[in-house]
This record gives sequence, C-alpha cells and structure tokens, in this order.
Amino acid sequence: HREQNVDPRPGLNVVLTIDMVVQNILETELAEAVKTYDPESAVSIAVRPRTGELLGLAVLPNYNPNNPGATPTNHLDHLRNRAITDQIEPGSTFKIVVVAAALNEKIVTLDDQIFCQNGDWTYLGTHLRDHGGGFGWLTVRQIITKSSNIGAGKIGLRLGEERLYRYARAFGFGAPTGIPLPGEVGGLLRKCKDWDGLTITRVPMGQGVAVTPLQMVMAMATIANDGVLMKPMLVRELRDADGDTVTRYQPVQVGRGINSYDARRYSGQGGLELLHRRWQDRYRASFRWSSRLPRRDLRFLVLRLLPGRRSGTLHLRHAEQGQPLQRRILR
Repeated sequence: HREQNVDPRPGLNVVLTIDMVVQNILETELAEAVKTYDPESAVSIAVRPRTGELLGLAVLPNYNPNNPGATPTNHLDHLRNRAITDQIEPGSTFKIVVVAAALNEKIVTLDDQIFCQNGDWTYLGTHLRDHGGGFGWLTVRQIITKSSNIGAGKIGLRLGEERLYRYARAFGFGAPTGIPLPGEVGGLLRKCKDWDGLTITRVPMGQGVAVTPLQMVMAMATIANDGVLMKPMLVRELRDADGDTVTRYQPVQVGRGINSYDARRYSGQGGLELLHRRWQDRYRASFRWSSRLPRRDLRFLVLRLLPGRRSGTLHLRHAEQGQPLQRRILR
C-alpha cells in the first residue's frame, strides 16, 4: 500500500458554443410567445449548420439551475430539457426527407408532376386526404410548398421502404444526436420489418415517426450544409486558469444525407418553404434561415416549437404565430 500526496490544481474552464446575445434573444422572444399563445411548453434552438454549433437553446417552462431543489414537486417536469427529452410526430416537416431522398436517387425532379387525387386517395383500402380541399396535378415543388400528404405518399412509394428508411437514418432520425447533455432520447424510427403496408405512405408525411426538436433542427441544417449531417457542438474549448486554450474541439461530420448539388438545389428552389408550415393541428413549429445571407453562407438556422395550448384549442394559423417571432429573433 502506497500513498502519494498530489497538490491541488485549478480545474479547467469550459467555453460553450452558446452565443450570449443569441441566447438572450431566444429566451426573451420565447417568453413573449408563451404569454401570447399559452402553449404547454416551448422550445427554440439556433444552430450553425456548417459546424453544428449550438448558438442558443431556450426551453420553457424551465427552472433555476443554481437551485434545482426549489422546484415544486408538482413541477418536476420543468427540470427536463425538452429539446432532447421530448419527442413528437414531426408531421409535414418530415416531407423534406422523402423529397430530398427521391431527388438524390434521381427518382423525381422538382418539375415532375404527380396526380394528387383531388385530395382523397384510397390506398390498401384506407383513405389519405389533403387539407384545404385537395389538389389535382402538382409538381414535386408544389407538393412541398402546398404540403400535399398524397403527393408525399406517392413519392414514398416510388422510393421504397428500404431507401426511405436509409435516408431517414442518414438525416439523423432514430438515434441520439450525441449532444453532451444527459437525458437525450433517440426518437422512434421503426425498421422496415416492422412496417405494415400503409407505413410507406404515412412516414413521408411524418406519421409513425417520433423526433426530438434537436433531431429535427439538425436534419434541416443538413440541407443547409450541402447535405452533410453534423454532430451538435455545445463545447468549443477548455481553458486553464490563465486563459490559455488546453483543448479545442472541432466540428464532427456524422455522415451525408444527400449530395451537395441536390442540397443546394433543394434549399434554393422552394424546398424549404415547407419548414414554415405547422406540425399537424396540435403542434406549431417553424424554421427560419438567417435572411441576410445566401444559403451557401448560411450563418444560423432557428427552430421554434410551441406544442398544444393549455387553455382551449389553438386556432391561429402557423404564419400568425411563427413568422413575427422568427423575424424578431433574426433581426
């Protein structure tokens, strides 16, 4: 048995990727949105697509991390980080996955036309409907911007189960993002062997899939990053007591979702207009690109999610909620 005395030494300081100005804006504007729309909870995330750096992450309701024990026992759910612990069906925003995959596989072009059954399509004896009265012939571009469930389902059939599943995984769904925070869940993306005959037409419209807000924002950032999925970065570097950098962390590429040509074409020709739409009736979400820069030099992407209202039904359209908030955030 030997003993050795070791002199104490100062620990290292952690430098986060969080931008204090961006974080303050997200928290302030999210608090205003909660006052206005009274959601059960709210999440806003700002990420730099090229590197995966998180510039801001705001969650409500929250708690005082300096005194977590003061959180009332009937509000323990306030302790969780909903950006990585809560998962919901992504709804129409998931359509970008099936369309991006079909473009990448050269199955469709943005100008190809698909008949959308005037809003009512029976497949395997089950109806699939479009909102707003339905559509006839739509281009793939219009299927995205008009958010046609039927059009997305038909593209899914052309793509096939295996390829749709493979691309969904390539965009980061069905697995944790790897962010260095406790409690992250991986969402839900069933393997093809567990799909039934209807699944191939439902997954393209975001049904039968569950994602976290962080998974969704990183998937959208993939398109903005020329098709490359990045691991979210939260820690930029470690510094010693003198302020000298001991360790500097570098961006990590997880993989490629689609090729760079299709990513640029998709983001520049209306594909991302879908991200201004709602996540089904219960959810309200929006994504915004930094509007002051071209897509190829995109500085940051913002997700804002307001799940269901506490008091009554939320009838406001997405645009009435998301766009004023996002404009204030990006200003």
